[in-house]
Amino acid sequence: MGVLHFLRPEVFARIVPPALPAPRLLVLLSGAAEVMGGLGLLLPATWRGAGWGLLALLVAVFPANVYMLGLAAELHIPA
Repeated sequence: MGVLHFLRPEVFARIVPPALPAPRLLVLLSGAAEVMGGLGLLLPATWRGAGWGLLALLVAVFPANVYMLGLAAELHIPA
């Protein structure tokens, strides 16, 4: 999924709440964090930090998930 943030950023930008600035930049940053976190889980030396980083990412993107739930019908997303 992290790579899709770079391939189709407009899809993810639609669910960034309007109160947040620079939706495209936020999508690219979250995609990079997701890819780095996933890669970090592959290495025993970095899996613990990667896990905490991915947990922080989950908290950071939670507002977009809540916003997306409110737009589910408009975006044709099953709720």
